[in-house]
Amino acid sequence: MQKILVYTYFSENCYNTVKYAIDLGLATDTPVRILHFYKSPKSAGMLLSIDKRLQDDAVKEMAILKERLIGEYPIEKLESIEANIGYGEMIKSIKKSMKRNKADILIVSAKEEYDSADLFLGSVSGKLVRQTNIPVLIIPSQAKYKPIKSVLLAVKNLKATNKSMLRPLRRFLELSKADLSVLTFLEKAKVKKSDIGDSIKKLKPISVENAQGKNLYTDTSKYLGENKFDILAVIRKKKGFFNNFLNSNVVEKKKFKINFPLLVLEEK
Repeated sequence: MQKILVYTYFSENCYNTVKYAIDLGLATDTPVRILHFYKSPKSAGMLLSIDKRLQDDAVKEMAILKERLIGEYPIEKLESIEANIGYGEMIKSIKKSMKRNKADILIVSAKEEYDSADLFLGSVSGKLVRQTNIPVLIIPSQAKYKPIKSVLLAVKNLKATNKSMLRPLRRFLELSKADLSVLTFLEKAKVKKSDIGDSIKKLKPISVENAQGKNLYTDTSKYLGENKFDILAVIRKKKGFFNNFLNSNVVEKKKFKINFPLLVLEEK
């Protein structure tokens, strides 16, 4: 990976997410940039005094964040970590940052402290997944980084994927030296080699299993409960698997819940 971007609101959940990003960057020898954007709400009339206050608060919070990191990491391990505070609307600014930094992935907290306890994806992560076409790694509040050994790709159509769509996953697997398993949902008992598209074959999965169920979220959760993985990867298409689940600014826990990172890949 060329660069990892991680977005922070300076909450405790975000601090945990920043640490996950740094640990991932150290493990894969990938530079990490910490981002925060501020902009006064329209109702505030875009007053300069409010923007200045938001900027001052952001600078102060970023300084506190850096001090906390210095207290937990040897200084030499933080040399490749950059921090950026910018003015602008969050979604648009993150899109521009991804393109400008040629970043492979954005890491974000699953939810913030102000989000309901009944949610798995909160308002920020939900908007990023729904309103952008960038690969997003979503970190639950209790998730801690550990070496990535096993990744599950849940996909309904084994042939309806392309190289560019799976490129972030491929880089992830190569740098982490992780094994890939694939879970699909065909309406037949067994998966044949002819069912698997070339793009997935090139990822060299160690297994391809068929859940055969009709409730994709329930069947995926059940499979995750019976098998151990470090990351779950899904593809958000305009029409397709997980579309209804991800096509909302928030996602309830009763619909879906995991306690380890979720990698959302976007249809190109």
